[in-house]
Amino acid sequence: MATDNKDWSVFAQKRCDECGFDASTVPRAAIAATALGNAEDWSRFLRGPAEDVRARPEPNVWSALEYGAHVRDMTRLFTDRVEAILATDSPEFPGWDQEAAAIAARYDQMDPAIVAEEVSADTARLARVIDGIADDGWDRSGTRDGRPFTAEYLLRYLLHDINHHWYDVAGK
Repeated sequence: MATDNKDWSVFAQKRCDECGFDASTVPRAAIAATALGNAEDWSRFLRGPAEDVRARPEPNVWSALEYGAHVRDMTRLFTDRVEAILATDSPEFPGWDQEAAAIAARYDQMDPAIVAEEVSADTARLARVIDGIADDGWDRSGTRDGRPFTAEYLLRYLLHDINHHWYDVAGK
């Protein structure tokens, strides 16, 4: 439901025509603050009426709760991957099936208040990792499916994704 046939990887490098966010224009020094601001929005929104955050706008479109849990899990996964890139020479990462993760974790059955807390905590962890990146760390790389990417690219990709999902829920 959060997936489609778009090549989302390009949105780390350019403005997204759909949501309007351009991760490539965020200065390195503002990446953590941008992620934290997004987490504040998610956390506040997920603390709203449970029936509002659980409701799907259409049968095949995730609810705000499901998107929020996805944002939490993406933040966790990408933080782990950035840490691995910084600690290991050229780590290889497996693909991640976000739809399977949503079903297995039962995103739709989660407690919105707990997801709100976890989004905040996981993004705070991400910010600490970002704040600790040395100048030469931004260009360290890993690979997935044989394609290399840098720590900076991965963080910009994450910024677009979390902001795009905020647009999916609150921006339309």
